[in-house]
Amino acid sequence: NNLDFSSVQNPSYVFNNCGINNVQLIVINDIGMSDTVLIPVYVACLPTPMFLLDSNNCEGECTNFTDFSSSNSNINSWQWNMGGTGTFQNGTNSNSTDPVYCYDNCGIYTPSLTISDSYGCTATYFEVIQINCNPEANFLLPDSACTGDTICFENVSINGSSSLMLNQWDFGDGNFSSLLSPCYVYSSNNNYLVTLVITDSTGCSDETSQFISIDSCNVQTSIHNKSEIHKNIINIIDILGRKNTSKKNIPLFIIYDDGTVEKKIIIQ
Repeated sequence: NNLDFSSVQNPSYVFNNCGINNVQLIVINDIGMSDTVLIPVYVACLPTPMFLLDSNNCEGECTNFTDFSSSNSNINSWQWNMGGTGTFQNGTNSNSTDPVYCYDNCGIYTPSLTISDSYGCTATYFEVIQINCNPEANFLLPDSACTGDTICFENVSINGSSSLMLNQWDFGDGNFSSLLSPCYVYSSNNNYLVTLVITDSTGCSDETSQFISIDSCNVQTSIHNKSEIHKNIINIIDILGRKNTSKKNIPLFIIYDDGTVEKKIIIQ
């Protein structure tokens, strides 16, 4: 019990202060004779656990934990509880002084450190860490287009733990844009790799790339124009084969000396 005095033969007592505490025992026999003894009792101070960790962590990144614990005696052991599933990296583990840990998922976690010193005294320290969810970069574009066409890229990226701040487009031909959903005109035909990098307000980023095919779109026809040559009209006939040069509103067929025939109608 937490009393400064006790009449119990074998008391238990919890000292509020560490260091040397003088404990005095006075015994009195049944005829009133007494004796006193003063014994100094050393109470070890509790160790002080403390650690620092990286801030603004992004999903997929590892977190560095740095121990700053102190004790009046040697610290014999470190026991880490990371508060969430993941894996230790760089050869560290839950008993390391300065572990490196990668959480499996984004979220808020409460890692803790328990230390024990050479007196067997232990203490625990807690911290809170947020692993920010990464944004997901994505955009829509046509599979192909023609040289000179205005192509608009639609940004359909998904926010992570915060709103998007920066959009960096690389059109694959040495030109860039920071607009949300830019429009662009390619000046020559080729296959271009378009890349979008997005970064949110926590510094977390993601990128994605897609190919777009730009074609010259020249129309090739199966009909080739022949060089114009001089030709003479040898006859004009109607649909019944009768020679006629002036009938209106009926088809007339003009026959040339090169064997070609041209159909015309004289409108009234």
